[in-house]
Amino acid sequence: MESISKENNIKEQRDSRWLEAIALINIGDCKMNLWEIEEAIKYYKLAIHKNVNEYVEETCDYRLAFAYLCVNQKEMAIYFADKSYQDIPKGNLTRSNIGYRAILLVFVYRGIQSLDKALEMYREALSFSEESHHPRFKAMTLLGMAEIYRDNQDFESAIADQLKAVKLLEKVEIKCDLAEAYYQLGLTYQAMEETEKSDKNFQEAIQLFSEMEAPKQVERVRRSMQN
Repeated sequence: MESISKENNIKEQRDSRWLEAIALINIGDCKMNLWEIEEAIKYYKLAIHKNVNEYVEETCDYRLAFAYLCVNQKEMAIYFADKSYQDIPKGNLTRSNIGYRAILLVFVYRGIQSLDKALEMYREALSFSEESHHPRFKAMTLLGMAEIYRDNQDFESAIADQLKAVKLLEKVEIKCDLAEAYYQLGLTYQAMEETEKSDKNFQEAIQLFSEMEAPKQVERVRRSMQN
């Protein structure tokens, strides 16, 4: 009886750590949506420190890669991106997290100028979005590729993908992602020196971020407008 009791206690502790880790990841995701990136990093690291299993660590790695890229800590972004990339063959993640990892690694590898890996992740993300018929994943995949097009001054393709993303996100009413799509569209028009269209899309993003009560996101958009 004592042995069974000990096993039950161990299982309960493990289950408790699992629930705590998932809760920490969800809080980190909320912080990222609000652009409270240092806070997001803290919660992702706390989740890893729960030492539950490889799934939790792998779920946090690509999130940390993206978060560090957003605060321009590229060495840390590269470390976690490559760590996540090397874990792909293990197959520990759920299907949706596999898709999310591919999408975020598109942005990370594009940001650190590793174009081959960015395109590889883009193809994986696109394959997932087509198989799952999930509009949010498809929209985020389009936004990732649009940034690559913009980098190469293929503005027509960038705008086409960003407009498709806006339409998809309007249907599913995911406010944070829709605001990001408008923001990226504003950046593309800004790169084309089409100020009126750029400002219009920036204002759309500001409106949505304001409704979310995300002042750091609003500040981010306004800084871009001043550029």
